[in-house]
Amino acid sequence: MKPTSAQPGIAAVLGVAAALFLVQLAAFHDLRHDDAFITFRYGQNLATGHGFVFNPGERLMGSTSPLFAIASGIVYALAGKQALPSIMSGVGCLAWVAQAVAVYRLLLAALGPRWAGGIALAIGVGGAGSAQWVALETNAAVAFVLWAVVFAREHRFEWAAALAALGGLVRPDAYLVGAMLAGIAIFELRSRVWRPAGVFLAISLPWLFFATAYFGSPLPQSAVAKYAQVSFSEYFVHALETPAETVAFGLQSPLLVLAVWALAFWGGAFLVRADRRHWLLVAYGLGHLLAYCVLRPFTQHTWHLYPLTLVLVVFTLCGVAGVARTMPQHSIRWSAACLLALFVAGHALRTTALAQSHTREYWNGARDAAYRMTAEYLDQNAKPGDVIATGEVGTLAYYSERSIYDLSGLVTADPEPIANLSAIPGLRFFLTNARFPKLPAEVRPRQILEARGFEVAVYRFDPAG
Repeated sequence: MKPTSAQPGIAAVLGVAAALFLVQLAAFHDLRHDDAFITFRYGQNLATGHGFVFNPGERLMGSTSPLFAIASGIVYALAGKQALPSIMSGVGCLAWVAQAVAVYRLLLAALGPRWAGGIALAIGVGGAGSAQWVALETNAAVAFVLWAVVFAREHRFEWAAALAALGGLVRPDAYLVGAMLAGIAIFELRSRVWRPAGVFLAISLPWLFFATAYFGSPLPQSAVAKYAQVSFSEYFVHALETPAETVAFGLQSPLLVLAVWALAFWGGAFLVRADRRHWLLVAYGLGHLLAYCVLRPFTQHTWHLYPLTLVLVVFTLCGVAGVARTMPQHSIRWSAACLLALFVAGHALRTTALAQSHTREYWNGARDAAYRMTAEYLDQNAKPGDVIATGEVGTLAYYSERSIYDLSGLVTADPEPIANLSAIPGLRFFLTNARFPKLPAEVRPRQILEARGFEVAVYRFDPAG
């Protein structure tokens, strides 16, 4: 039987996706983030029989990704401590590619294969900054959301419900799309809505019941600790600037930010006119923006805005496509195509630069190397029961397999301030880096551990504190 005309297109898309994944995996399997190790630590303790905890004996959920914590436990049991971080970064790369394929599928009917393929390729080469977050659960959450939207548009609501629920277990902000899809399903399915509703609840409710019974609340401690760290106005400006600057190759200019958002609004309007079901993407982006302006976590944690960044990239490039498709002049269409090509090439170069530098960068490879060195120091010098306090806990706890007192409050509820360290019972070690305040100058650290410019100061205290 001869293949249908659609089959070669599918084969081409899958071929490009496979090639992108292999390149991404080779380039970023060793990218590390300290926050990711918080989730890995839960998986480590789960796999080694210490329970679903960060510190043995302390039932407190400090990860916002229960599904990744469970997956980490499975990978840890099968592959071990050293392989787990690379495997999870590989999962992040796979999710990155899945986003690009979902974008292609969402845009194909409205824009045709060339523009849809070009915009999907822009995502695949790093146009939304996806490479920076492969070690976290961020890419996976967005991939689940996008594919939930794909299946909802195709009226496959059971699949959409399953993916939305899984996305919520990866990151709770994915439940935004679950709520939107619920409204659509109720409107379109009427009395048959119980089927996708049952799928969604069957996946979502077990964790909510377990977390409430085991931890006392389904709300992660990390979310509580990060809530309202800056003012609404500061975070709103941050949420407008950061995604737009990603689109604009990191250039910082108010006029450029305004131009990106204006083009994105035009692109969103163009898509909705072409197919009203695209309002889901518009609602997802705006809903994410408003939700995080309410939550207002630390502005340094820019991965929280990744979903908004991806939507902004897609709509900005759809705006370019809209200009090309609505203007009859050949020169305008050619210019729009060149602009898309330049965007793809420029972000491919930026992603390549990150691939070459991330193992040496201060907050990536350098921090990871310094914390591994510090974990080895703790393994050799800390005794069982010694209390170790610090402001970044993931990598240290994972590699030293010691309990850590978290001064940032992500995995320790209501921690003592640094100025009151003496109130921490049994404190023996205090660790700090450039991000966190050091002790007064007259209190000198016993050890400075350094890797590629990243320093960890180790302060030791006598048993009396």
